[in-house]
Amino acid sequence: MSAIKIHSLPHPQVKKKINVTRILAGICAVVAVAAIMIGGMVGAGSGNDLVMGTAFFGAVLCVLFAILGQKQAKYIAEDSVLESVERYSDAPISFYVRGDDGKLLAASQNAIFLQRPHNRIQEVPYAKIRNVWWEIPGYSQILFGGIVDGMANNARKYEAYKNSGLFIDVADIREPHWHLLTNDKQLLMQWQEIFNQAFERQKLQQQSSPVARTGT
Repeated sequence: MSAIKIHSLPHPQVKKKINVTRILAGICAVVAVAAIMIGGMVGAGSGNDLVMGTAFFGAVLCVLFAILGQKQAKYIAEDSVLESVERYSDAPISFYVRGDDGKLLAASQNAIFLQRPHNRIQEVPYAKIRNVWWEIPGYSQILFGGIVDGMANNARKYEAYKNSGLFIDVADIREPHWHLLTNDKQLLMQWQEIFNQAFERQKLQQQSSPVARTGT
């Protein structure tokens, strides 16, 4: 039976990609500044508008590349959790979702991946999942003299929202519980079906194994 694993974020290959992109963006920014300074000095010394114009055009291009590079690095960093999970997983990721708090839940044929604090991913085989359920608590309105107390009800509503979502218990003493924050009922029902099918598939695999057939 596979064990629960803890992986660091981002994956080393993803981290390398982020760093390379940031370095290239930084180089473009330095080249842009150098082009403006050199073009200005040369153009001013020679009085050649063409030299100054060429230097300025080159600097603008470098600035644009630097901006695009930084945006790409930011995009890679934001998407690095999913890409890291895809690299750590020994099977393709079939489904994934991010909670309202940004935490990632991903599922393959063999395991689920739970984003944990401190840049970590917990890989949990289906056999190590204790329980899965979802909940969207209701809240009752508070009335004072027949008038709805807006602040009190907003607080109740927010508290109910914080307790909504998908809940997963796993066989891990250090981190046995995980919560996907959302009050999207359709999304929660979809993930309920994803887990149901995964557990059914696991049960069929156990029944068809040689140990199950021989009863040893």
